[in-house]
Amino acid sequence: MILTPVIAVTGVLLGLLYAPISVVIAFLVETVLTSGLSGPYRLIIAAVVVAPIVEELSKGLGFLVVPRVLAGALRLASRFPVIGPTVGTAAKVVRECGRRPVGTVTVAATTALGFGSMENVFYALVGLKFGLLGPIIVGFLRTFTSLPIHVIATSSFGLLYGSLRRRWLGFAVGYSTAISIHAAFNFAAVYARYKVAHGLIGT
Repeated sequence: MILTPVIAVTGVLLGLLYAPISVVIAFLVETVLTSGLSGPYRLIIAAVVVAPIVEELSKGLGFLVVPRVLAGALRLASRFPVIGPTVGTAAKVVRECGRRPVGTVTVAATTALGFGSMENVFYALVGLKFGLLGPIIVGFLRTFTSLPIHVIATSSFGLLYGSLRRRWLGFAVGYSTAISIHAAFNFAAVYARYKVAHGLIGT
């Protein structure tokens, strides 16, 4: 029996390792999908439709695919003498990160935390156009708004996927839940930006 804390710690490590990869995947796919968008609705389509769908799947691959691929690689390595038993045990622990709720949630939450943190750095750098205080203000605001949303949305995906006995149902319900949470937040952010840009706050 593999102890729950061991799976949780392994899930955190997997999430930390995969987070940068999830950012690259999301960036490349979003760039391709939004390259042809134009007109007044470009921002809302990119933020409310494309971003949630792409980013939640990109982050979700951390518990959907990574544990299986890594566990498979470790099982192959377990055939070597001396290190075989140790690597074989590691393969079983990693595999559980994609099966048990404690594993899927820890991988999901850590991946989302890393993803959101790197995204915040990018937006903070963009904030330089508003002066030296720009990155500080942007980084501060996003730390208490978008970062928690990333974690909540993807953790919900991981929890539902790991908890429901039928994996296809867990994927469908979890993924749609994550997309809905992410899309609702992005819509609110775009709407607030529109109100500020048109001087409509408080009217």
